[in-house]
Amino acid sequence: MGKRTAHVLLFIGIAYCCQGQLDQHIAFTKYTQKDGLSSFNIKKIHQDKFGFLWIATQDGLSCFDGKNFTSFNMATPGLQLIGPDIRDFLEDSAKNEIWVLAATGGISVFNTATRKLQRNIPVPVTGNNQWNSGFLKCGGHIWVSGSTGLNIYDIKTGAWLGDPGNQSAPVSNGQRFISRMITDPYGNVWCFADNNGIEIYKPLPAVKLRDIHFNERIAFYDAAFISSTALLIGSDKGLRLLNVSPGYTTIKFAASKGAMASLANRQVFAIAPHGQDILIASGDGLCRLNKDLVIVKKYTEPVPANEEAWIKSIRYIYTQNRHCLWLACRNGVAKAYLMEPAFTAFFDDKNHQQRLDNVFAIEPVNGSTVFAGLEHGLKKVDYASKDIINIDGQNSYYGIVKGPNNAVLASNQSGTFLLKNDSEIKLSTAYPEFAGLDFVQYNSVASYGDTLFVLGSESMDGVVAWNSKAHTVEVINTTSKTHKLASDIVNRVYKDKTGRLWVLSDQIISLLNSDFSVQRELSYHRSASDSVLYYFDICETKSGFWIAAYGTGLLQLDDKFNLVKVYSKANGLCDNGVYKLFNYNDSLLVVTTNNGLSTFDLVHEKFKNYYSKDGLHNDAFEENVGRFYNGLIYAGGLKGFTVIDPSKFTTNPLPPRVYFTSVTIQYKNAVSDTTDVEIGRLVIPAEWLQASIKFSAINFSAPEHVMYQYRIANQDSSWVNLGHQDFISFIGLSPGDYNLQVRAMNEDGYWSEPRQLVLTFLPKWYQAWWFKALLAIAAAGILYAVYSYRIRQVKKQQQIRKNIASDLHDDIGNTLNSVRMFTHLAETSEDKEPYFTLIKDSLKQASVGLRDMIWVLDDKRDSVDELMGRLKMFAAPLANAGGVNLFFDVPDTASRLLLGKTEKRNLLLIAKEAISNSIKYSECNTIAITFYKTDGKKTFTLSDDGKGFKTEDVASGNGLGNMRDRALQIKYTFSLQSAPGQGTKITITSKR
Repeated sequence: MGKRTAHVLLFIGIAYCCQGQLDQHIAFTKYTQKDGLSSFNIKKIHQDKFGFLWIATQDGLSCFDGKNFTSFNMATPGLQLIGPDIRDFLEDSAKNEIWVLAATGGISVFNTATRKLQRNIPVPVTGNNQWNSGFLKCGGHIWVSGSTGLNIYDIKTGAWLGDPGNQSAPVSNGQRFISRMITDPYGNVWCFADNNGIEIYKPLPAVKLRDIHFNERIAFYDAAFISSTALLIGSDKGLRLLNVSPGYTTIKFAASKGAMASLANRQVFAIAPHGQDILIASGDGLCRLNKDLVIVKKYTEPVPANEEAWIKSIRYIYTQNRHCLWLACRNGVAKAYLMEPAFTAFFDDKNHQQRLDNVFAIEPVNGSTVFAGLEHGLKKVDYASKDIINIDGQNSYYGIVKGPNNAVLASNQSGTFLLKNDSEIKLSTAYPEFAGLDFVQYNSVASYGDTLFVLGSESMDGVVAWNSKAHTVEVINTTSKTHKLASDIVNRVYKDKTGRLWVLSDQIISLLNSDFSVQRELSYHRSASDSVLYYFDICETKSGFWIAAYGTGLLQLDDKFNLVKVYSKANGLCDNGVYKLFNYNDSLLVVTTNNGLSTFDLVHEKFKNYYSKDGLHNDAFEENVGRFYNGLIYAGGLKGFTVIDPSKFTTNPLPPRVYFTSVTIQYKNAVSDTTDVEIGRLVIPAEWLQASIKFSAINFSAPEHVMYQYRIANQDSSWVNLGHQDFISFIGLSPGDYNLQVRAMNEDGYWSEPRQLVLTFLPKWYQAWWFKALLAIAAAGILYAVYSYRIRQVKKQQQIRKNIASDLHDDIGNTLNSVRMFTHLAETSEDKEPYFTLIKDSLKQASVGLRDMIWVLDDKRDSVDELMGRLKMFAAPLANAGGVNLFFDVPDTASRLLLGKTEKRNLLLIAKEAISNSIKYSECNTIAITFYKTDGKKTFTLSDDGKGFKTEDVASGNGLGNMRDRALQIKYTFSLQSAPGQGTKITITSKR
């Protein structure tokens, strides 16, 4: 063996002997049936052109947007898959189609935009217990592999072309099961037949080029060409490398070395090229190989002892990008990031024998070793090797600090001890100057050089100034003589850049000069609700100071100690219970809290929050558990601690991809649901009651942090915040077009371009233009009718006035002329008495006529009852004088009838004329007057029992002509009945 070969093998051997140094923890984000997956057993994962993940499961199919799963199986109404146990995907992005292969049954084709099932294509059955394993597309053909060999489907004709394989070739166990197909760099199809070998085909037309048989029986799980002449195979026999010569003249396995030697006896389930490297999933876990097939990284999944590691159950790897993997596991779907994590959590040792249940204090001493003070014990932890040494298993340790020469001082309820050789020495034994102060517990330290150390006490004893070279200590508290603190409670001591000492207490901060004289005292109570402020920590940036005020949040001070701003949960801080603060490069604050960890971007003033699901030991930190050492932050609390590398915090500059995923319209008795991620316009029928629009933002890195905004662009340019809400509901919108725009922001504040959906709400029948036009026409018609009616009424009123004026002129005017004439005659005649009598009668007649006119014009007296009363007033004196009896017959229903002014005037004059004629000429004893209404017609009768007359002998005089004309004026019919000896009866009847 040559020296060069020996050196290579030595390097490989060293690499594998030191494989523990290649380990990298990766945190899995896990999704199971509880999250909406159709099944826990995952076969394959594919991302479509819109960014959605399609997941093949044992029960069916799931589509995932990062937050929600939409699942389909054989029982999904209207979307039934052709069979269960989905094995493979093919996407035709030009047609928005994804072809889904089921183990039994055949192929289901879905539209990736609408999520609708397009069609099912059965695979011909060619043998018993037939099932499908995979397929690929070659031109216009689909190749389907399975337990009975191959079948080729012509997409254009829809015909199955059969199996192009050589059936005469020897087949093991009478079965030719092709479990896997791939294409090589030349476009030829390689079919891997379990326990038989490999068949190579030219695809168009399908012609077999070669059969390859092996000496060992191999079940093939995965395969990938890593170059034009090298094929990597994952199988039940481990990892194999097949060297392929051009033209396939020579095909043979390479020697088992490197990673193949390491994975030779482990089942290799998945192979995925990853940039210049290759990812391998085996029964031993996940690792990364370089182009020389040397393992450069082995990934481990830190899980609690009572949970199962998913990393050993990976069956398929989908590389979404350079860092993000989606893993098809037998437990569900897992998302993992291969980049060096910002968080490394530690809870127990490698044998799960010792745990860090509740960490109260921590102190790193080198690159991988920390001392951890627990609620019940003190441990020395090597978190790289996961070894834990138990120093004390009983006492509670509240503080661990470093003194001179990096000496570690640990404090429990009994006092403070020096840790040396993993054992405890009484502090006064190691440092006699602490005699009498062994009981004091310390939680923090500020050093001035390598000589002077100021220790903050946990036991309400102020601070202790320790000169390690002079071997002196000075206690500074509220009772000390030289220098006095405002409070004996010390939560933290801190030396700023100018040498000032900050002593943080529960309600006040003492600011001391370097000689420990008090410079000033600070307190930041803003209101009565801030009556108690717990100042737990402080850090300094180039712009000022930041203080952790437990229960209030984060206080920002300027360099003059003025309060600039308070940051709380309302500003994005994960919790107001703030514990420790760390300044990283004057650009980022790292903040531990009672519920998660926050980072604050000092440049953009934005928070980003992390929790146990992001890789932290737990969501709960503790007050004193936080140290910054060699660029790393050590912070912990409940269930362990986390080593935080601030340099690994990343920013996601990619905005989410936003789609409208569903528009649900609710009607009175039905609901419609439209799904189409490419939708741009939707017409909503008039009968709608409520419209709900759901949308998705494709952001797999932190979907729970996605924020949404929307606006109606053609109505308001301002955006409305929805927070994490991913839907909008509309009720009662007016008909018309609404340009709905939605945008989404990722976890780092990057906004997507707005996605627009034009919603056209059709009007209801009473909102339609034609109905409004009819309403306008009807309104115009009504207005015109009212106007016409009013004009007619005005004309009637004018006619009435004209008639009244005429009557006044004819009656009153003639009467007054008679009075004037009688007066003149009386003046010139010697016998004046007859003329005075005539004047009196004329004035009486004028008075009656005038009162009649006034009565006609009175709107309150338009009823039949008023008419009858008026007739009684007129007829009664005449009847009494002539000895005639008057009889009125008017039913109550008729007495309340209303009459028009013209109507009652003419009826009155007709009745007066008739009554006067009866009394003057008929020689009657009785006059009867009736008024009634039958069949909608009004009938007015006047009759007497006088001597009567022949109607044909009577001329139009005696007022009969006037009565007939007046009846016609009011559209009544006039009837006269009379005969000698039978009296007279006048009847006038309305036409309606």
